[in-house]
Amino acid sequence: MKVTRDVILDLLPIYLADEASEDTRALVANYLEHDPQLMQLALKAGESKIPNDIPITLTEENEMKAFKKAKRLMIQHNLFLLLAVLFTFLFAMGLTFIADERPIGPVVFLGVAGLFWFLFFRVNRQFDE
Repeated sequence: MKVTRDVILDLLPIYLADEASEDTRALVANYLEHDPQLMQLALKAGESKIPNDIPITLTEENEMKAFKKAKRLMIQHNLFLLLAVLFTFLFAMGLTFIADERPIGPVVFLGVAGLFWFLFFRVNRQFDE
C-alpha cells in the first residue's frame, strides 16, 4: 500500500507533538526525506510550537468566585425546575377540578409555570458559558 501525502499530512500534527508511535514516526520521517517541500512545512510548524505548559494563574479568590457562581446557578436551576413542574402540574389539575368554578385559576397557573420554565432554560444556558 502506497502512503499518500494526505496521510502524512494527517499524521504530521501527531508526529510534531511527539505523540506518535515509533512505526508512525519512522513512516513520517521516511516520507519527509523524499518530500523537501513537506519537510520545510514540518520544520516551520515545529518551530512555531505552542508550549504545552502554559501557566494558569488562578487565585484562591477567583476559585471561590467561580465556586459560588456555580453553586448559585445549581440552586436556581433546581428551584426553577421544581417550581415549573409544580405549577405545570397545578395547571393540569386546575383544568380538571376548578375550571368550572373559576376559569381564571388554570390560566394563572399556566402563566406562572411558563415564567418558571423560561427562568429554568435561561439558567440552563448560563451553564454553557
